[in-house]
Amino acid sequence: MKVTQADKRFLKDFIVRRSGYTARQNDLRRQTDLAKPA
Repeated sequence: MKVTQADKRFLKDFIVRRSGYTARQNDLRRQTDLAKPA
């Protein structure tokens, strides 16, 4: 069975949704990036 990019993306999204943890980490990282002075 060949794994395509779409499959990988789906798996990644699935795992992120399952955990919810990764999404939270990404949100925190995004907020700290925004908080940093340009």
